Amino acid sequence: MVDLGPALCPGPVCSTERGGNWVFKDESHISVGSSERMAPILEEAMLVALG
Repeated sequence: MVDLGPALCPGPVCSTERGGNWVFKDESHISVGSSERMAPILEEAMLVALG
């Protein structure tokens, strides 16, 4: 399990925009920019899981 919550919402209030870019594409999907920001987190988690 990888908790991406802190990466998507790092503060006490979740913003719909970060650095001039949308966080979400719609109510159910993150934007391309958000997925690109999540990639290193997921990559690290997979490397750790695979040993």
